[in-house]
Amino acid sequence: EVRAGEALALVHARTEADAEAAAAAVRSAYTIGVSKPSAEKTVLRRILPL
Repeated sequence: EVRAGEALALVHARTEADAEAAAAAVRSAYTIGVSKPSAEKTVLRRILPL
């Protein structure tokens, strides 16, 4: 659970433009909502040796 004002990520970049681009990419990866997301499988498939 994240509360208002808490950081979700910390971006390190060489230039301000790179930082803005990275921050935009990080923001687009998140979905902010009131309810918790449904749980998804962590392991999608196992590859076993023959």
